[in-house]
Amino acid sequence: MGIVLDNWSVHFSKEACKLWEDERIYVLPLPTYAPFLNPEERIWLNMRRHVCHNHPFSKINEVVEQFHNWVHEEATPEKILPQISFFKELIYEQKL
Repeated sequence: MGIVLDNWSVHFSKEACKLWEDERIYVLPLPTYAPFLNPEERIWLNMRRHVCHNHPFSKINEVVEQFHNWVHEEATPEKILPQISFFKELIYEQKL
């Protein structure tokens, strides 16, 4: 199994590294200051564009409703996976 991690120091603490080794987890660290490579950041960017970019809200429940709609309409695997597919080749090459 493999996991893609940013460079937060906690991810590479002694305890974490022991866990990765004990569980035979391949760690693919992202370069420092490269949020554009982090698939999670791409999903959040998509969410912000659909939910709150240029959308004035007067009540918090409007934001919650908009987010709920995004989750059910835009956050489907068919729409999210292509956003992170650039990792697919790397993962298959590493046979993770």
